[in-house]
Amino acid sequence: MSSLPAAVEHMIQNGNFRCMVVDYGLAWVLGVAKKAGMRTATLWPSCAAVMAAGLDLQELIADGMLDKDGLPTGKQIPPVGDLQMNLAPLAWNAAGTEEAQKQIFRCLNNILKALGQGTVDLMLCNTVKELEEGILSQHPSIVPIGPLPTGLREGKPVGNFWPEDDSCLSWLDAQPDRSVVYVAFGSIAVLDQEQFHELACGLELSGRPFLWVVRPGLANTDNYPDGFLETVEKRGKIVTWSPQHRVLAHRAVACFVSHCGWNSVMEGVRNGLSFLTWPYFADQFINESYVCDVWKTGLRLVKDTATGSLVTSEHIAACIENLLNDPATVSRALELQKVASNSIGKDGTSFDNLTAVINAMKG
Repeated sequence: MSSLPAAVEHMIQNGNFRCMVVDYGLAWVLGVAKKAGMRTATLWPSCAAVMAAGLDLQELIADGMLDKDGLPTGKQIPPVGDLQMNLAPLAWNAAGTEEAQKQIFRCLNNILKALGQGTVDLMLCNTVKELEEGILSQHPSIVPIGPLPTGLREGKPVGNFWPEDDSCLSWLDAQPDRSVVYVAFGSIAVLDQEQFHELACGLELSGRPFLWVVRPGLANTDNYPDGFLETVEKRGKIVTWSPQHRVLAHRAVACFVSHCGWNSVMEGVRNGLSFLTWPYFADQFINESYVCDVWKTGLRLVKDTATGSLVTSEHIAACIENLLNDPATVSRALELQKVASNSIGKDGTSFDNLTAVINAMKG
């Protein structure tokens, strides 16, 4: 904040700009853009439910559900709209230590203050109207333009952290349709060594073909259980990073074991996949609630009540089997694929919204 506003203002003065679209977290830039007479928009990259919770912060505090630092008071936050889900834990209450939560909350508050100064014309969200109807009907200022699809252009999508291992695609080509369990936890989630072993053993115990993304840093070490690699060699594929947009669209993939990052959820929905959910932090718990409670396109992986800290191998294998033998869940996932596809097709809700956004930005 000490140097960037002046730099952005200088850029605008020396350029030929009509509008500015920024990530929600950079809302402070919009004051500079408005001062220059530009039209403005923010893009929220997660679900509208989390965005709405942020917009409702002051009401949550006034109603005694959160304290002044955004920490929960113990008073129950009611379900939102007609959704059978609860917004607790809120995204900033599921991210690290209490001090980290307070810092994230303060950052969010600053963003909301910036937006409250009349600096933004449109608030865009990577979601689908029909998938978050209850939330969006209560917050008409949120404009759904998703799912924003990755991988539909030539070349590698921007923003990848590690080199993609394309060999998994030829491996998938050799697998039967809807047979492979795809396991990927994004770029941040971490498993301790014991949990890493339980996951490996669960995949082995399932007897199903699997594609597992084990990126650098996923576990404390990359030591697999004794004999695991030899046992699963013919039916398992392990890569450090995958071309996920192509993997999820592959005919061989049956389900997605996911940390429930919103981009991954939207990619899974767009490809008609059911989920086994394993959220790690922040908004991922609310995203899981959508998948399991609202859309009913997945099953939760839960920690064993005896140990309290591990998702066991037996539970993982059983959930894989239950999910892949549940025609209702699979059918519902395919229905949502049609909803998502229709939304970005000509005359779909997201298509029309984005067209209106473009026209508004033109002025």
